[in-house]
Formats: sequence, C-alpha cells, structure tokens
Amino acid sequence: ENAEPRLSPAEQYNVGDNYISGWFRLTMGGEEEFLPMYDGTGAVPASVGRAQVYTVAQQPSSQRLDVATFMEPSSRVRPAGDATVTYCASLSGRPYPQQFPACADSDEITSSQAPHWTPMRFAPSAPAGEMAVLEWTAENGGLRVDVPAGVRDVSGFDNLTFRAAPTVDGAADLTVTVVDGSGRSASTVVSEVSDALTPMPGTESPLNKTYLRMVQIPVADLQGVDTTDVRQVRLTGVGESGGAYLSDLSFSSPGVGTANTLDLPNLYVSDATVNEGQGPSSAKIALQLDEPADTVVSAYVEANGGESGAQRLAAPLTIVPGQTCAVFDVPVEGDRLTATEATTDVTVTAAAVTGASSADTFGRLTIREDDA
Repeated sequence: ENAEPRLSPAEQYNVGDNYISGWFRLTMGGEEEFLPMYDGTGAVPASVGRAQVYTVAQQPSSQRLDVATFMEPSSRVRPAGDATVTYCASLSGRPYPQQFPACADSDEITSSQAPHWTPMRFAPSAPAGEMAVLEWTAENGGLRVDVPAGVRDVSGFDNLTFRAAPTVDGAADLTVTVVDGSGRSASTVVSEVSDALTPMPGTESPLNKTYLRMVQIPVADLQGVDTTDVRQVRLTGVGESGGAYLSDLSFSSPGVGTANTLDLPNLYVSDATVNEGQGPSSAKIALQLDEPADTVVSAYVEANGGESGAQRLAAPLTIVPGQTCAVFDVPVEGDRLTATEATTDVTVTAAAVTGASSADTFGRLTIREDDA
C-alpha cells in the first residue's frame, strides 16, 4: 500500500479539535502549558490518540537570532570538502524562467508532495519555498556558517534550531558541530535528536512528501563550548554521499510572542485597457501605494498572457522609499488579423509582497481588438 492506514474522519476531527482549541487557549487565554505543542519541542497530547504530529515552529524575532536563513547566497555560508551548496526555489517547469534553479524536478515529485513549492494560482512563476540544498560526494563534505561578530554570545538562548528534509533521491544524515573562539567544539548527529531527515510515509503522490521538519539541539548540550563566544556552525554529511534541504538556522528560545500592528501602506494593482496594435508594443500596469513607504516595497509581478495579444511575463519589482508608484510593462504582440472576440482579458498579479499590505493585488489588462 501507499502508506499505513490513515486516520479516520473522527480521528482527524479529534486532532484538529485538540490543536485548534489549544492554540487559542495559548495565544488568547495565556495558558502557557500548551506552548510545547507548538514550539517545535514535539510534545503531543495523549488525547490525539495514535496520530503522529510533526511540529515546525519559528520563534518570535525578539527571542531568536537568525544565523543563516539559507534563502539566498551569503558570504558567511560556504561549502567545505567535497560538497556544494545550491540555493533553489519552486519545482521545475514554471511558466517563466526562475531567479534560482528548481529545488526538485516536477517529473519526479508532484506539487501535492511538496507543499513548500506548490505554485500560486495566478503567479505560478513566483519563487516558492526558497531554501538551500547541501550535497556531498565524499566523507566530511558539508558547509560552514560563520556567526557574525557582535552576536556570538548565545548563552541566553535555549536551542540551536534549523529545518531540514532529505532530498528526493533518499535519506541522509548530518553532523552538527558548534565551534567557539578557542577552537573547542561539540557535535550532534541529527538522527539522534530529530526525524527531520527520515523520509515521510508513503511511496507515491500525494504521500511521500518532501517537508522541512525541525532539528532542535539544546544549547545546554553543547558541552565544552564557550557559548558566550560561538564562532561557527558546521553541517557535515554522514557517509560517502548524500543531500539535504536546509532552512532557517538560528539560536532561539520558545515563546508565544506579541502581536504588533504594522503601519504599512496599501498596495494596489491598477487595471488598464490598450489597443492590440499591429506589431510588438507594451502595456503599462501601475503598482500603486496609498502613501509613501518608509522602506522598500517589493513584489513579484506576473502577467498570465498567451501566444497572441498580451504575452506572459514575470519579474520582481520594487517601489523605493518615498515613492508611491512603479510600472510593470507587459509585452503585447499585435497583428493584422481579425479576432473572434472584441477583447481579451489578462490577469496581472503582485505576489510575495513585502513592505506593504496587499489591498488589491489583482489587476486586469484588457487587450482591445482593433483590426476590422
């Protein structure tokens, strides 16, 4: 069979009831005893029965030191030995070329098996699930992450954490080593503290999922290391070859955090109507803020065009501080042929917005047929 027998409808309802009610009692009722169910430590209440629950958590920024997000290249992250570090996003086969290589081949894994890389409906080319892939081809291959000066005292944090998953080719294991300024170190094998690098259940879609899970190492277990002067974190492959997806390396302490209201401008994607024309041209779509932003506003904009009329285009776009508008040019391929429809509508979407609230991020570009 594809996997072990799944939970019955009643069992699924029971798990949801436990975790939804527990979440509100924690966050709204202040009942801190529920925190271990959600903070990544993996506590599972007996009331959920035989269900296996995997908890992935990112602690509040006030209780977390990000060492490496693994979302983009950094001078503080480098391969060691016979290893490579590749930054990736999404599955292969996106309609428009990507900024980063694909994390996996869509011929080998479906979007149902890869929730991190499931494409957005109206912005399927927008980068999804940015992370790093560590691959090694000999023993001692891995990567090293330097801890920035000024934040090397991690003694006030409870855990060293990151998220990981085995690559599509199979399971792997890693050794995590923390090194201080005197060269003393402490090491932990991931499989001894987490099942993050163990393949998920099932053999075929939609199971056998590729899903980042928590690796959590208590700072108190870093015996012999001066935790007031941590200089480097090393991830080393176990065995002669292997690979793992990586994300969000940090030192942190569990906490609920505090909800803050951000005073952000609202982002709108305008509509536009243009004539088709008789040759190549472009249609201008405005991305507008209702007030100037204090920081850079960024978005990934995609026009879902076709073979004629408006063409498909996807690209990142930014609005600089103090400004309220940026223009996205959509290619239009006009001709002298009479169409069967008077107009053609194309959706223009702003996705992955940062620095602004997404008020209305769907615009409509109407291409008007102008050939008699």
